[in-house]
Amino acid sequence: MAGPAVGIKLKNFFIGIFLFLLSACSPSQRNVEATPSSSPNLPALTSVSTAVSSTLPSGTSTPTNTPTPIPTSRGTNIPSWPTQTPLSSIQPGEPFVLTQFDMVDENIGWGVEATSHRLRTIDGGSTWKDVTPPEVGFFSAEGDTHAWDVIQTRISCDQIGCSGGWAPGLVTWHTSDGGQTWQRGAFFNGGVPEFRPIVMQFVSDTTGWFLFVDQVGMSGFTFESLVQTLDGGDSWRLIQPLSNGCLSRGMIFMNEQDGWIGDDCSGLSNVITGTLWEDFLKGKEVPLLNRTSDGGNTWNTFALPAPTVFPSNFTSPALDPNVSLYCGIKQMDKMSQMAFTLQWGCKEADPGASAKVLYAYLTPDGGQTWHSWLSTGNESFINPDTGWRLFAPGDGQPNSLQQTADGGLTWRTIKAVAWQTAQFDFVSEQVGWAIVSDTMSFALVHTVDGGKTWIEIKPVIAP
Repeated sequence: MAGPAVGIKLKNFFIGIFLFLLSACSPSQRNVEATPSSSPNLPALTSVSTAVSSTLPSGTSTPTNTPTPIPTSRGTNIPSWPTQTPLSSIQPGEPFVLTQFDMVDENIGWGVEATSHRLRTIDGGSTWKDVTPPEVGFFSAEGDTHAWDVIQTRISCDQIGCSGGWAPGLVTWHTSDGGQTWQRGAFFNGGVPEFRPIVMQFVSDTTGWFLFVDQVGMSGFTFESLVQTLDGGDSWRLIQPLSNGCLSRGMIFMNEQDGWIGDDCSGLSNVITGTLWEDFLKGKEVPLLNRTSDGGNTWNTFALPAPTVFPSNFTSPALDPNVSLYCGIKQMDKMSQMAFTLQWGCKEADPGASAKVLYAYLTPDGGQTWHSWLSTGNESFINPDTGWRLFAPGDGQPNSLQQTADGGLTWRTIKAVAWQTAQFDFVSEQVGWAIVSDTMSFALVHTVDGGKTWIEIKPVIAP
């Protein structure tokens, strides 16, 4: 399809025209972020008063910026630029609220707490070490020792020969020893006036990609960039400006060559044409992915199968068949080098309308075959067959923890739970964790029998 100077996929002819008109317009402010995973509830929950916006792999930065010369342990000269005031460390023995986490095995895992500190555990989540780098921005961990934090910063134009006072860009902090030490990488002069991170992924200790929004134009039209590193995040190169106007909601690279990106164009409903309700039911609207086989340099559009199961409100004869639906990819999650899942949702054009639907799609073989089901939005898989989810039947019935053994085609109830939402993370078919919560509180719980029983963990900072 299009080469590096063009966006991945044009939804239709009108987006191309709209992009041309926007090229001369100043961007309007709009909050554009990747949709976080659902987070959930349990007995004896820890009270939370702090607004939580951190996600893993990302964490929202709150420290202020101050101009400070940055020393380096590698002997190279790094120009002075504004840097953050480091977060004060959490004291040993002090409890905290874990908001997002990613367990590598039964003992080692990474986490983000409510005030954006980066944490690491080596005992299954009971105690955690504060491994926050000197500056925090967009956090991603890969394996048991490597993690990255990408921050937005700026550099004096005297240093790089640009016009004006300062040039916006990105800098990456990287650890390869579990957060004991952090190294600051080179300045990426990407011209990033509105830095909105989406997703970062590494397929090795050295090779990774980072997808982010550069700026937001009129009517939410987004301008994105995909950058790649071959040296563990020390430096980045731009390999694809993605300027089709849609917001990317996920990225999966299976290896150094094969990758996928999912778009959500529903925010451009005033630019694109929606799908008529009756056409949706006839399979004329399908999820579309962008696929690369050369490491992200070129992309082609890939169509998934149309869903065949619909919620009852979508097939009601009282519904107007001429109502428009707007659809898009909402999230993507990798489970192995060949398998991943995604969420695809559709909603009625009227913002006040209640008609909406969410599907989960799973491929066990790198995109050759797919199957889908009506999604709860919080499914978590350990392999292409086995997964868990929190199911809300409604009508006053208690929520239930469910498990699948056939890749989401059928689900069985393990037990009724008091949780309202849940974020699961299993490392085997028996051992897993979940952050469960209601609207005001969180708890970390642990299972060693596949979800039949759960024990609450009260995490603290290790001495």
